[in-house]
Order: sequence, then structure tokens, then C-alpha cells
Amino acid sequence: MQTDSPNRGVYLRILTWITLIIPVILLQIFGTSTLSSLLWVWGAIVAQMKLFISVLTSNSFVSSLLYLNLSLLGIAGVLSIINNKEYDGHNSFFYEIANENASPTYYDYTAEKYNETISSLFNRKADHFIDLAGFSTIFGVLLPEGPAVRTLLDVLVNGTKLSWVLSAPHVMLQNAGLSSFKKRDFLIDEEKLRERAAALRGKKLIFMLPTNGKNLKTVTRSVSSVVYWREIVGKNFSYTPDISSWVVCEEKDYFEKRDSYEKLKSVGCRIIVVPSDYKTVKETPYKARALTYASGIMEQEGLSTKDTWIYHQDDETMIGEDTILGIMDFISTASPSDVYAAGMIIYADGWGSSVSTMQEPARTYDDLRILFTTRTRGLLSFGHHGSHLLVRADAERRIGWDFGKVKTEDWIFGLKLWQEYNPKNTILKGFAYEKPPLNIRDLLKQRRRWAQGALEIIFRRDIKLRYRLAALYGVISWFSALPSLIAFILNLIIPTGGLFVGAGALAGFTWFSLYRYYGNGYALNKPYLRNFGQDKSSRIRRTFTIIGGMMLESIAPWYALLRPTKNFEVISKDAKGTS
Repeated sequence: MQTDSPNRGVYLRILTWITLIIPVILLQIFGTSTLSSLLWVWGAIVAQMKLFISVLTSNSFVSSLLYLNLSLLGIAGVLSIINNKEYDGHNSFFYEIANENASPTYYDYTAEKYNETISSLFNRKADHFIDLAGFSTIFGVLLPEGPAVRTLLDVLVNGTKLSWVLSAPHVMLQNAGLSSFKKRDFLIDEEKLRERAAALRGKKLIFMLPTNGKNLKTVTRSVSSVVYWREIVGKNFSYTPDISSWVVCEEKDYFEKRDSYEKLKSVGCRIIVVPSDYKTVKETPYKARALTYASGIMEQEGLSTKDTWIYHQDDETMIGEDTILGIMDFISTASPSDVYAAGMIIYADGWGSSVSTMQEPARTYDDLRILFTTRTRGLLSFGHHGSHLLVRADAERRIGWDFGKVKTEDWIFGLKLWQEYNPKNTILKGFAYEKPPLNIRDLLKQRRRWAQGALEIIFRRDIKLRYRLAALYGVISWFSALPSLIAFILNLIIPTGGLFVGAGALAGFTWFSLYRYYGNGYALNKPYLRNFGQDKSSRIRRTFTIIGGMMLESIAPWYALLRPTKNFEVISKDAKGTS
């Protein structure tokens, strides 16, 4: 009886949608006058709004007050963004300040919680696609017609909807990501892992964390998470890889903050100091330079072999029990061609009610799209993580990191890896746990680096054309986000029908997918959010903040275009109130 209950739930959901869709179809066939009445009411509302605005603006005193109010609002918005530069996201009203004596967040990162979180997403997989089909159908029935244009303005407004079509492949890939994977692709089975543990004998695992020293407090927490879970897992399994933690830093920074680096060394971390006069063949700077130096050290010490694996971390990449077990699971089952794996990242650490942090949980769900593209050897790839990335040491040495002056060395590395290898399994079980940008300016800086890095890839001759075309589409899709929002607003004010016959179904598909993009992202992050409010006011505030985040995300590539930078910007991740 229990095994049938999920199917009954699916059938009930389908029946619910049929019950909703049939009356809409009947309304379209027999009740066009009713529908026309509804449209007339909407037109009347728009007309009244225009009349209200004209009344306000016709009175000089009232219009002066209105303009003054809007000006002050605009100035306040600009000052908010400027002042947000130093804002750490921990407003006393919106953010629950962590107790200094509270346990570190990485104590919560257990394999059990990970499995429960993955199960909660995939248990609702059927519901997702039933609702997706329902929304697409009902929008297709409600909006079956093509363009309804009479004037040049109507034509221009309707034309803005082309931006919706540009984003459709991206949305389709997100749904394909969820559709293509099964729960078992991500669940960690500790009993089976114990049975295969002998395969880990003689293996080495290096947690590699390059840093410029800007976020040493955060780096310390990341290293501490490795040390803590390395000891726990080592006690629970008869065989584990020989796990070590490497922090790669610049010589100047090391001597300026020597005490801090020595403390890291005292807890079991190896410090690799890159000499200030070190140069790569292609004079690569920044993070890729540090990784090239570390790769040379590994080769000198005989570590660049098939028995050594490198797990890449950013400053803020904390790990959990699930992360190490996921790595062990991959290594113990890897075939000779499996040289690379990537997984999903949680953005709960440092999360608050600011626009910049509210936006990030959706990226966890988008990781399914990125992981789906790894099955195509990056053919459809537009985006790649530089952390929560596992690479076999001999393959990393062969590809290297010496790419010249670049801003997205991780994406280039992934593309070159796919050009050289054809891995069958690329899925890394277990989460990594990172921080979102702590303020608006840092989010824009981060996105600017990504956008400029994507543009660099498009023009690189050492990257195959098919990969560059995928990157080109990614850039176009991202730039279309702002026009899409503008098109949505314009078409509410000036309804112009569908872009083409049947476009209503595409609109339903796209808007529901966007809704679930955030919904599924928060479902994955919610178990790890320590200050996630459930009351009505929190939900309302969260909704409006997410909308603000969507607008900010749509502005980001245009910010990169209008305010380019030549520097490699590392944003601040050190903040008060985190544990």
C-alpha cells in the first residue's frame, strides 16, 4: 500500500490540472465575451492609472512634490548602493547575529542531512514536471493568438518579447538537468562505500586553496572544516585517502601575515609560498599563477600521478562529511577515463536578507544544468565552477593553468579538459558550502569578472569553436535578462498579444521555470539556513528581496559592459557574526 501512495499523489496532481485546464478551454470556446470583459477591465484600470498620473502632473504644486519625492528616492537608492560597499549584510533587523560561542556551521554538514536534502528535491521531481506541463498548457490556452498590433509602438513593444525566446534554451537546459538525473546519482550509500573502501588504499587527496590573503578569517574556517571532517571520517572508515590541506599564498602576503599562516600550519595545513619573482611561461597572473606553481611542487614531489586527486577550494569553500564521502565514493568507482568531477554548492553561510545574499541560493539548483552539460563534454557549457572541483593530478598537470592573463581560469581549464579527455562519470556527490557576496557592489564585481571572462573565451583561438559558440550564447542569454524584464512590464501596460501563435505556452513554460529556479534553489539551501524566517513578514520581505535580486542579476552584465575593469577582483568574504 505504501509503495502506491506516491503514484496516487501524481495522478491526483494530473487530475487537478485537467480540472483547471478544461474550464479554461471551455471559456475560450464559448465565453469569449467573458474574456473580452476581463480584458476591458484591465484596459480600464490602465486608463485610470494614466488619468491619475495626468492629474498629478497637471498640478504644478503636486507635480513638484512628486518629482522631489522621486528624486530623493533615487538619491537614497544610489547612496544605499555606495554605502553598501562596506556593508557586511548583518543588519540587526534582518539578520540574526550569531552567538560567538555557537558551534561552527560546518558541524552541521553531515552526510545524513545531505541525503535528506537531495531526497526532498527528487521526491518532488514528478510534481515539478506536472506543474510545468500544466502552466504551459493553461498559458497556451489563455494566450493562443499571435501578435495584436495596430501601431508602430505596438510593433516595438511586441518585439521586445524576442528577449524571452533568447532565454528559452537556458531554461530548457535547467529542466533537462533535473530530468536527466535520478536520486541515486547523488545519494551517498555509506554501507556500499565501506565495501569499496579498500580501493582507496594508496590514494592521496589534496585540498588545494589558493588565496591572496584578503579573506584569511574565512580561509581559516575553510581549512578547519577540512581538518575536522578528515578526522571524523578517518575514525569511521577502515580505509580513506591520505588527506592533506594545502594553502597557496603570495610571498609578500605571507610575510605580512606570517602569524596567521603559521596558525594554519599548526592545525595541520601545509603552506605553499609562491615567490614574488616567480613567472610562468605565459606570464599568467593571479590565481592561475599560484596554481601553476603548486602544480610544479606536486610534480617535483612525485604527486602528479593517477593515485593523487586534487580538490579545489576558494577562500570560502567549507566542506562537510558529505563532501569527503562523496569524493571517496567517486575515487573508489572511477574508471581510467574518469579524471574530473564537479558537484553542487550550497550558499547558506553568511546568508541574510540583503539583496546580494538572497539571490545566491538559486545557483545551487542551476548546478544541475552545469552538471548536465558535463555529460556532453562541455558542448552546451556556459559556466563552470572553480571550486568543489575534483581533478586527477596527472590530468591537471597535463592541462595546467598557464593560460595567460585571464579572468575565468576555471572555465578555460574545464574546456581544455573536455578537449583532451572523455570522462564517463563527472558527478561529485556531496555539497560544498560557500558564502554569497555580502553586498551589492561585491556581487556586481563578481558578475563583472564572469562576464568579462566569458567574452575572453569567445575570442580564444585555443578553444574549439563549438565551446566558444556555447559561451557566446551564454553571454547573449545573460544580456537578454534585462530586456526580458522590460518587455514584461511594457506588455502589462500595452498588451500586444503573443509574439507568435502558440507563444503563450512558451511564456508559461519560461515563467514557471523561473519560479521553480528560485523555489528549488531555496529548497536545497533551506536546511542549512540558520536564520530562515517562516513568519508571514519574513516571507513577504524575502519575496520582494528576491525580486530585487533578479533585477540586480539582470543589470550585472550591462554593468560589466559599461564599467569594465582590467584587474582580477577578489571580493571580500570575511564578515563579522559568522561562525
